[in-house]
Amino acid sequence: MVLKQLMKGVKKLTLFRTVIVFAVGGLLGGFIPISTPGPPKVLNSRELPEPRYYRLTGTVELLSTEDENPCQKSADREIKEGMEVLVKNRDRQVIARGNLGKGEPEPLQRDFSIMTCNFPLEVKNLPELSSYIVQLETGKEFIYSKKQLQGKNWKLELTLIQSPRENGELNVELDPQQS
Repeated sequence: MVLKQLMKGVKKLTLFRTVIVFAVGGLLGGFIPISTPGPPKVLNSRELPEPRYYRLTGTVELLSTEDENPCQKSADREIKEGMEVLVKNRDRQVIARGNLGKGEPEPLQRDFSIMTCNFPLEVKNLPELSSYIVQLETGKEFIYSKKQLQGKNWKLELTLIQSPRENGELNVELDPQQS
């Protein structure tokens, strides 16, 4: 009998403890978060900004130190229509390609015998980067920052000087004013 009364007391005590645990838990639940916050807001594809691409245009001007048509001379040598133009990132990986158009001869100045040949240049789909390396198929490289190209409205005017070497081969040098 004593055992029965003792068991009833334990049941009441266990019930009492359970009620206290839930009551205290409920009170604390108002002050302590029961769950952790979810992940930060994830943008869906409609909220992502569109990648920016640029179009680089301009001319490669070939100056000749001879009185001949530089477009005709260049076609036999290094600079010519269809020549590949590469644009690379700062790690020298190719990010876009373009080509030179047909060269058009023009006098350097009005009523001047020295001619130039202007090859149109176009490279499409340039991704937005901080700097670009423009490389002609001949290996000549021109380095520009994004800010410089924006200042030029993404239009380049590259000038090369064509002069004969002693052995008759073509020597193409960068115009010192381009640097």
